[in-house]
Amino acid sequence: MNFQSLALASLTVLVALPAFANPFKDSEGAIHIQNLTPGTSVPLESGEYSRRITPNFCGLLIVSNPPGGVAMPASVNVGGTSVTVASLPTQTLPRCVDNVLAEARPADFKTADGRVVLVGRTPGVGVEVTYPGVPAIRNFRANGCGYIRVSNTPTSPAPATFSYGGTSYTTASLPTQIPARCITINNTPVKFVPQP
Repeated sequence: MNFQSLALASLTVLVALPAFANPFKDSEGAIHIQNLTPGTSVPLESGEYSRRITPNFCGLLIVSNPPGGVAMPASVNVGGTSVTVASLPTQTLPRCVDNVLAEARPADFKTADGRVVLVGRTPGVGVEVTYPGVPAIRNFRANGCGYIRVSNTPTSPAPATFSYGGTSYTTASLPTQIPARCITINNTPVKFVPQP
């Protein structure tokens, strides 16, 4: 038996060790989900959907519908201020030509296709817009061994709470475990479970 065969045989024994079916966290606070179908897209919901929007050169802040064909919620939160969509008049969106609107719009309005347009904003100064009731969804793709990992760093912390498969989880309450690793032998992904 050559070294490669011996290594593969050893790893096969490690693959038989207990697997983790539910989300857990590692010692760094990263979230792991294993035992997925390799290549599967895994959506995780966490908090409300938000995005940074920058007003155009005419001072219009145009808030589009949420992604994925989701309808505009009853209100949007723009820089900490709630804007009720139903109370806005419906108007057409004028063109912005040489930093001037082709038609004057003295007050905020909405368009027939559901966009919210706020007037008199400072061009180029972005503002955070949150869509209450619309979940923020991040899609992860399972690797060749059927794992996903949601990192936890100072600049990109793991979410404090999230939903997966219809179940809500609190990251701080997840069990801490040593995650399995995925290594490649002869172009085949192999699950490797490190020992503590």
